[in-house]
Amino acid sequence: MTQIEIGKRVTEERIRRGMSQEDLANESLLSLRTIQRIESGQTAPRGDTLKRLASALKVPVEELIDSELQEDTNLVILMNLTQLTFLAFPLLGIIIPLIMWLMNRNQVRDVDEVGQSILNFQTSWSILLFSIHMLGLALILIMGKVTQTIFYGYAISMGMLYPYNLFQILSNTNRYRKQGEVRYFPAFKFLGNQFHF
Repeated sequence: MTQIEIGKRVTEERIRRGMSQEDLANESLLSLRTIQRIESGQTAPRGDTLKRLASALKVPVEELIDSELQEDTNLVILMNLTQLTFLAFPLLGIIIPLIMWLMNRNQVRDVDEVGQSILNFQTSWSILLFSIHMLGLALILIMGKVTQTIFYGYAISMGMLYPYNLFQILSNTNRYRKQGEVRYFPAFKFLGNQFHF
């Protein structure tokens, strides 16, 4: 990819994110002049500069230097919606998006970033879900029976966790459709640079 093409890609991503050159300079901790030189094709970002730009624009480095990435918003929306399989079995909400992410992350725009957000969120949610299952089981074994407190505590927990996951999936699918971004939270950082808690 030429310097001019990289500059165009940086400009496109900056505009797509609604950022000014000054915003990008502040976010990436680069000078405004450097941003202007990169976007005009006078220089090509390398090494640390490229990583800073990618981080500020919230895209993988490959997306800035690889012109072969395809635009397929339907695939990204579908990847969001495949999380609904958690309703059948919680781990499916991780496995199916993981397969889609692995197959498309270097080929389709936004798949890498959105996939990492999905996998971080669903993994965090699944850990919490299974922790509650294990806690409930441990309490039953200790008490020797299912008490009202255990039953209602478990029912309330499940009654909050499942709808919250469903809400996150549907609202983020809609947000991606309208704004081209997702905000899954809370999520521990297992993949990528995001940590929302």
